[in-house]
Amino acid sequence: KDNALVYQPVNAPSPKTEQYLDFIAMTIKSVLLKTCGKTFILFTSYHQMKYIYERMISIPELSKLLFLMQGTASRDQLLKTYRQNSNAVLLGTDSFWEGVDEDINCVIIAKLPFVVPTTPIEEAKYELCKKQGGNPFINISLPQCALKLKQGTGRLIRNHRKRGIIVICDPRINNSWGTVIKNTLPDMGWTNNESIIGKYLA
Repeated sequence: KDNALVYQPVNAPSPKTEQYLDFIAMTIKSVLLKTCGKTFILFTSYHQMKYIYERMISIPELSKLLFLMQGTASRDQLLKTYRQNSNAVLLGTDSFWEGVDEDINCVIIAKLPFVVPTTPIEEAKYELCKKQGGNPFINISLPQCALKLKQGTGRLIRNHRKRGIIVICDPRINNSWGTVIKNTLPDMGWTNNESIIGKYLA
């Protein structure tokens, strides 16, 4: 609780709207100006990741940051470059949500990591859940999302001396079912006051 803080920006539009990408782009820019590097930005969509990457590298105020994007080099090479540069910002999708042990000051979650059933096995699980009187969203999607988010935020605090910020852009975590997700996370402070991010890290 003393080492990590969750920042959730106010007035976030629904991720289903066209305005959401512009909103997270503005949020990410503002946060990066305060963290000055050593940041992971995690996405659920390669399209969103590429869009944000291109937006960030075109912003003059962020020109001192080194942006690394999944797919531009091997995973090992990206992590090595990230490790060697204090101003590095790494943008990644699925494979960077877990199994990474790096020095990170901030983890930005662009969107809650809900998995859409796309394979026959996943679709069959959803159908079986329905036939048994269950709710696939509550019984399958929500627990999977909570676990994935816990893994993603777990990149941040690796020892008792570390301090860091987690940014959750997705406003859906404030829905009634969002409590399930919040309860899986470590006991951290929550804020919607962006101005304290820089002071907290300092």
